[in-house]
Amino acid sequence: MKNLYFKISSMVVCALMLLSFSSCQKSPETSLVVNKSLDKLIEEAGVCGEGKVYISDIVGEQHDVYKTVISNRNLGVYVNVDAKVDIPKVESLSLIRVEQKSFSQETIDSIKNELVGNIELYDGSVLDIETKTDIAASIASVKNQIENVKKNNSYSKEQQEQMIEAYQTKLNKLSEKYSSAPANIILTEYPSDGQICTVSEKFEMDKSNEFYSHRNIFIPDGEVMYEVSDGDNDEYISIYVQNDEKKGTRFTYRKAPLYYENNDSINPEYSGFLFYDGEDIKDPPKNLIVDSGRAFEAETVLSPIYEERVTLSKEDAIVAADEFLEKIGINSFAFYEGDLYSEIVDFRDGCFENKYRECYILRYYRNIDGAFVTQSAVSKKEMAEPGEGNIYSEYEWDTEYIEFRINDDGIVGFDYNHPIKITETVVDNTSLMSFENICDSFEKMMPVVKASQNVKKYYQIDTLRLSYTRISVPNSYTTGVLIPVWDFSGAYEEYEDEELKVKRKGRVFCINAIDGSIIDPDLGY
Repeated sequence: MKNLYFKISSMVVCALMLLSFSSCQKSPETSLVVNKSLDKLIEEAGVCGEGKVYISDIVGEQHDVYKTVISNRNLGVYVNVDAKVDIPKVESLSLIRVEQKSFSQETIDSIKNELVGNIELYDGSVLDIETKTDIAASIASVKNQIENVKKNNSYSKEQQEQMIEAYQTKLNKLSEKYSSAPANIILTEYPSDGQICTVSEKFEMDKSNEFYSHRNIFIPDGEVMYEVSDGDNDEYISIYVQNDEKKGTRFTYRKAPLYYENNDSINPEYSGFLFYDGEDIKDPPKNLIVDSGRAFEAETVLSPIYEERVTLSKEDAIVAADEFLEKIGINSFAFYEGDLYSEIVDFRDGCFENKYRECYILRYYRNIDGAFVTQSAVSKKEMAEPGEGNIYSEYEWDTEYIEFRINDDGIVGFDYNHPIKITETVVDNTSLMSFENICDSFEKMMPVVKASQNVKKYYQIDTLRLSYTRISVPNSYTTGVLIPVWDFSGAYEEYEDEELKVKRKGRVFCINAIDGSIIDPDLGY
């Protein structure tokens, strides 16, 4: 029996609803996802007409639980809603203009000072320099591949010659690279000036630098800073800061006892907490969370980082995070979600693979007068021109959040992703669709929006929250507005030919609280 396979009464399947959906089954998005007019939205937010209310009216109605069941076999969508209704007890919800915000050098220095104090940091880009040992290992690997091709009788002679020629070309380049490579890297010979710098300028200074040459391809106009400690006392610290309008702005800090964590990705995916639920790991630890693209071999054995312990309580971890934010002058964020997790540590270069650490992972969101900015519209992507080989352009604007990793060693991880700047409150007290109209819109639109061919989708909605999200201004990738929305969250399973393909928890649906329209996270509005 599937975990989310609900016993659904046939009375729920309404014939009129099926008829109303039938014209949308082939391409539902064409009738649901529209380029919303911001001017029209602002105008509607300022008028409380028929079917509209203010937040004070909704709070006064005391909605506690929302329950319903949706079953649409034609569209392959099954939904069970038994949701706690979370409505912020605020006097008003506003419509607010925002824009992307970069990290200033002053802000970087302030955060660094609280995280590392007087610890000496060095140029992290040198970690990408290949030594003679690294290149020798690559040469040995290519030579082994050549021998395997020679022994493989399934290839024709012509195929073997072509493959050996390609490997030999690669081998020649590696041999040439080996002759000029350093024997080893001494970090202390590469002190960091602690300054964030433009990628293209750094690349022009040294085009052989792998770290900056890679970033020069994707974010040439962006700014970065990458610093690491020397690993003294088996304490490996790394700090990566990035300012870029296309790929996003973020500050990320990690401290690990074995080696440097891989925290310098140009555009990490926002995925929430993805729990492991498979069969390949032998005796997985409690509350194991994994990277969305991580795969494991059968009977994989994970081992803990023994040097780390967690004896403090969740409440103590939250206090530590709150105190840190106060010290660096950030008072507009509040704890939203998180717990004690086992997390596989992503060490650089794949070393110490399958090691996990236990720590509290605490996520903080911007909080405006008691209402969170959860930002369901997590990204905005522009369709690329035909023939470019990629369906999306380089532009993405992801979720703003602060995230802590805390154990007995203190703060071992800190992320501040995609900060925004509030520029103007356009409407102080927005009018909202009534709660009943929002629920009606959800029940009608959820099956249509989530429908897909040859796939069955099962949803268990356990939370319905009224909060803020950021939507992007059409034709702009640096400005947007915060609007009130209804977030539907819970568990989701997807089956193809009765085989489980996807299982995750998190937000599954979002409705604009002002006009009842659907928020599409891939469009950003």
